[in-house]
This record gives sequence, structure tokens and C-alpha cells, in this order.
Amino acid sequence: MMQADGARVVGPWWAGRGVAAGVAALAGFLLLSMGGAIVAAPVTVPLLAVAARWRGPQYRITAAVLAGLTLAEVGWAGTYLAVGEARPWVWLVPLVAGLGGGAGVWRVARPPHS
Repeated sequence: MMQADGARVVGPWWAGRGVAAGVAALAGFLLLSMGGAIVAAPVTVPLLAVAARWRGPQYRITAAVLAGLTLAEVGWAGTYLAVGEARPWVWLVPLVAGLGGGAGVWRVARPPHS
């Protein structure tokens, strides 16, 4: 990534293309597993956000969507444990958590110096 004056911005060593793609693949796989995304969310969501900051706009979109879906699943699990299938909470809380989480990662993942 380059700054406006041509200086190179160096990110964390693990935010390279291969590792960032691996984080996205892991987050996607955990979403497809039975509850894996819920358990790993404290690790995967911050990794997605930091890696998205140092990758291109396509990865930023992917990271925001994956983080939003992960947090929606976490919101669903928490709601289900707290109130069971009580409507509208069982769909409202995951919806708000997913949209808020995706928007948060989108906001945090802005490229440096922009």
C-alpha cells in the first residue's frame, strides 16, 4: 500500500495476501460448521478487521460481510440462550448485531492515511 507521497506503508507481517485469505477462509469455514464461528469470534473478528485494513477494497468487503455474519450468529446464540425463541428478539438481536458488526469492521478497516 502506498501513501500519497509515494512512501510505502508496511502492515503487520501476517496481513499479507496469503495469510489474510487464510483468515477469511477460516472465518467462512467456521460459519459453515456447527457453532465454530461462535467460539472463535473473539479471535476471527479482530483478525478480519486488522487484515482488512492492510488489504484491498475487495478484502474489506469480504471481511465486513464475514464479520457481520459471525456476529449475527453470536447474537442469535446469545438471544436463544437468554430468551429462547421469543419473537421478535430471536431475529432482531442477530440482525442488529450483524449489521453493526459488519459496519464496524467496514469503518475500522479504512486504509491508513485516508
